[in-house]
Amino acid sequence: MPLAVTLIVSTLFMVTTSGRMVPAMALITASAAPQQRGSFLSVNAAVQQAAAGFATALGGSMLGQGVNGEITGFPLVGILASGATLLSIWLAGHLRPAVGGEEAALALVAE
Repeated sequence: MPLAVTLIVSTLFMVTTSGRMVPAMALITASAAPQQRGSFLSVNAAVQQAAAGFATALGGSMLGQGVNGEITGFPLVGILASGATLLSIWLAGHLRPAVGGEEAALALVAE
């Protein structure tokens, strides 16, 4: 694939990925009670970082190189990533605001 196309696609991916963070943080922030929000968000950040590291290690361990130089295991990694995405969408649909959490979420989205 030409370098220009690769750069455009990767740039669009980064822009759209970062654009998801505001609504996601609004959902997450609203799901914790205001008096517990700081500790909840700290634990949430730690879990996100640990999951990212685990997913990278797992995905890397599933990939290999065949005799002819082809990458093996890539379809399975893609299926697992798709499944994790669908699970995340399902979980996001089941988040409910905590008492007092809606105001914080609205303030975050308004910024």
